[in-house]
Amino acid sequence: MTEINIKAKRRLVADRKLAENIRATYNMDSLDVEETDVKIIFPSEVKVVVTPFITTLFSNSLKHLGSADAVLKKYSIDAQEEVVDKIAITLTRMETEKNSLMYYDKI
Repeated sequence: MTEINIKAKRRLVADRKLAENIRATYNMDSLDVEETDVKIIFPSEVKVVVTPFITTLFSNSLKHLGSADAVLKKYSIDAQEEVVDKIAITLTRMETEKNSLMYYDKI
């Protein structure tokens, strides 16, 4: 199992650049297609993650893996419960929006 340690020392994680750096540093595009599971570890100080951070971190993973459930199966989240919930809700919304856009592209 690969571990990704989020280096954040604040209660709030909102930085898109941090998400971009994490994707690049850990080569998440490759991890998306590899057979290995990944654990993303947030420090216990982190209580809130905002949508732009989540979408930047996981949008390519959602494209590669196809569903929010598949992303959450591949990338287990070790964090405060409210952080895990926010990530799951945001991924589900991203999937719904992606499917809506694909539907309208066919009309």
